[in-house]
Amino acid sequence: MPTIPHDPQNAAARSTLRREGDFLGTGMLLLLLMMQLTFSVFLQFMLFFGWVSPENTDGYWGLGNTGFLLFYAVVYAVAMGVPMLAASGGFRRPFRPFQRFHSGGESGISIGLSLLVGLGLCMFANLAAGQLMNVLSLFGVPTPDLPSYLEGTPMSLLLNVVVLAVLPALLEEMVFRGIVLRALLPYGRLFAAVVSSLLFALMHGNLLQVPFAFIVGFACAGLALRSGSIWPASLLHLMNNLVSVLLQYASLKWGTAMGNSLTLAVFFVVTVLALAAALLRQRIAVRNGWECGRPPSAVPLAPSEKAGALLSSPLFLMSVLAFIGLLILNTIGSGAA
Repeated sequence: MPTIPHDPQNAAARSTLRREGDFLGTGMLLLLLMMQLTFSVFLQFMLFFGWVSPENTDGYWGLGNTGFLLFYAVVYAVAMGVPMLAASGGFRRPFRPFQRFHSGGESGISIGLSLLVGLGLCMFANLAAGQLMNVLSLFGVPTPDLPSYLEGTPMSLLLNVVVLAVLPALLEEMVFRGIVLRALLPYGRLFAAVVSSLLFALMHGNLLQVPFAFIVGFACAGLALRSGSIWPASLLHLMNNLVSVLLQYASLKWGTAMGNSLTLAVFFVVTVLALAAALLRQRIAVRNGWECGRPPSAVPLAPSEKAGALLSSPLFLMSVLAFIGLLILNTIGSGAA
């Protein structure tokens, strides 16, 4: 029986990818731990000094809507910002999430058109997620109860925009595009985009947001790779979250019926613009050769070899299983509630 020749280059590539998996798995496990514990730790600290009251029944622990949003912003920034910084220090890796991926990004016109296409994908993902939950509800899968801290005042709107649109656009793109996508980019653009989007989706922790977040993450990854920077991806993330907050605010101010009508109008306009942008971008790309100059995969491994090497990292596999376990627990918890 003939033996399969050993390829030192591929063996080294798989070993390096396993080490990348250890790094990313450590960061994701720390992220999960921080997301679950930071709120409780900060809350216990504030309880110790009497800054919050557990007897308060307004849902904000006596902080009020504004105070609670500010508290949430601090907790979120720590939980999202610290883990990958700690993992980078532990693995002695430079922490440069905002550095460019490569120097050969596409033109400003191309990025602008891609941004419109990405926003259209986000709108589609939102509708698709809603339809998916309608189907799953027929089989007894509960719809997750997502909290809302928005009130019908300009100050509340401003705080919600900062906390729920601006901060995620910066911190989540820093983690999932600036670090995860960048670490996996040598193994292929599609591989890096899919894995980073999958982790981004699982991070959200509920069944409603997983398919939606995967599509949004994939759109952000594509935009980051086209531009060579995470900033256009951050802008897309910001626009997606901003539309959501503004539409919620419209429903509060003008009623659910008007809010639903406005939502459909926004989705229709964005979809038409996205389709037009996709057609125009493709036509100009062929004429100007925008598809040239992209960095190819530096590692000649088959997709199955890449996936196998990454999943052979115990820490990476543990992080994926931990996020899936949390997703299942949250789904069961929603049903019990």
